[in-house]
Amino acid sequence: MATIISGPLIAVTFLKVHLLGAWLPVWGPWNRSFFALGADKISWSILALTAVVGVLVGMYSSFLFGRQQQG
Repeated sequence: MATIISGPLIAVTFLKVHLLGAWLPVWGPWNRSFFALGADKISWSILALTAVVGVLVGMYSSFLFGRQQQG
């Protein structure tokens, strides 16, 4: 059950931090967003892949949880 919630939650918060910047300014220059930092294509690809994987893990966990409840 925790994975169903945490997968998408981590994906959304990961995107929030990297696209909008950090809430707490404790990361030095990394407090700024990807746009302000001028991130390269590899960084953007990793960001997108991480978000997609987080959502897919949550969806797959939900599927497995449903199968477990049925059987």
